[in-house]
Amino acid sequence: MTATELAALLSSAKALQHAAASGHGRILLRGKNIGLLSEDPDEDAATRFIAAAQGLGAQVALIRPSHAGLLQPASALATTRMLGRLYDAIECQGLPPELLEQLRQHGGVPVLDSQAGLAACPLDWSEELRISSPSELEHLLVQALLMRALTG
Repeated sequence: MTATELAALLSSAKALQHAAASGHGRILLRGKNIGLLSEDPDEDAATRFIAAAQGLGAQVALIRPSHAGLLQPASALATTRMLGRLYDAIECQGLPPELLEQLRQHGGVPVLDSQAGLAACPLDWSEELRISSPSELEHLLVQALLMRALTG
């Protein structure tokens, strides 16, 4: 992420903290449907993403890429386009880079890789956001990544 993107993400995280404090956090993504592509939806990263998205009011559908036909070249493009019609955004976890790129090019909706986004965030943000728990910081940053993807 560029310095400008990181600054915007930090600003989004602060705005989310303010919204949560005023009781508005749970309605920010009400009516939004998010597809979560993961071969292991019981993994910690998937569970954390679901909690973060639902904390903003979004609905999350778990999709195994192998079951959806994304890993078969003959059906992958059609499936990518269908997912873009079904969901407002798609979170990808553990997907090959070429599949992630295909989703971004042909899905027509924001495609996130929140784990990669978290890896780009400075560790000192916990002080700036006044959060002492690493899991709480991750929750807030995943929410900020999701909000930035959906609201520009």
